[in-house]
Amino acid sequence: MFKFILILFIFSLLIDLSKDVETSNIQPTYSHYDQLTQSFQVKSYRIEPHDTFQAVVFKINNRKTIDMEQALLDFYALNPKANHNELNIGDHYLWPKYDEQ
Repeated sequence: MFKFILILFIFSLLIDLSKDVETSNIQPTYSHYDQLTQSFQVKSYRIEPHDTFQAVVFKINNRKTIDMEQALLDFYALNPKANHNELNIGDHYLWPKYDEQ
């Protein structure tokens, strides 16, 4: 019985491996960004050592006051898989650049 099951398993494995696999060019989309009401521009920024979320927001925006809660929501809309507490040095992230006031 064991040999029979093993033969069936190997046979099904060979069939699966012999099938053509369709590949497609997957393009990144910013579906979360598309749904935003755009009251800002989008800037790409490469994280440098000692950068923090708040520091980058202030570097990109020439404003004295910024609603950090809104900046965080916009950041996650632009970078759904990112963690603002664990920005990787050398990685590029999309950041909201708000209109100057």
